Amino acid sequence: MVGQISAFAMIQAEFTDVRTEIGGLRDEMRAEIGGLRDEMRTEIGGVRAEVGSLRDEMHVEIGGLRAEIGSLRDELRAEIGSLRDELRAEISSLRDEMHAEIGGLRDEMRTEIGGVRAEVGSLRDEMRTEIGGLREDFVDLRERMARVETHIAIMREDIAYLVGRRESPSQAETQP
Repeated sequence: MVGQISAFAMIQAEFTDVRTEIGGLRDEMRAEIGGLRDEMRTEIGGVRAEVGSLRDEMHVEIGGLRAEIGSLRDELRAEIGSLRDELRAEISSLRDEMHAEIGGLRDEMRTEIGGVRAEVGSLRDEMRTEIGGLREDFVDLRERMARVETHIAIMREDIAYLVGRRESPSQAETQP
């Protein structure tokens, strides 16, 4: 039993030593973890400060970009307004030019139409004169035809008379 007690005491002593050693390691680990925690907190604080600084820089840069974009937008609006005004002036000028050209063409066409109307009127008068002359010629021709028809009728009578005389010589002598 004595042997058992001494073995037990040895185990207990060894257990105590292991426990002490584990306690020391635990303290070292805690100290190291505490140090690492402090380092991480310091590092995180530095990163946060750097992120904050970068955020501030980005805000400043974004503000600058916004100002630049605003300036470019204003320049573009001014350029667009200027181009719009130029286009309106150009369109107005072209419209005026077109109206003037159309007016000139209209005047030319009116003059041309007036000339054509005058020529048509002159041709109408000539045609009326010609038609009048043809009517007179037609009337003369009718009168001539009537005279010719009269002569033909007389000639037919004369022919009939002569033919009748030839057929009956005795009748021809009796008629004056």
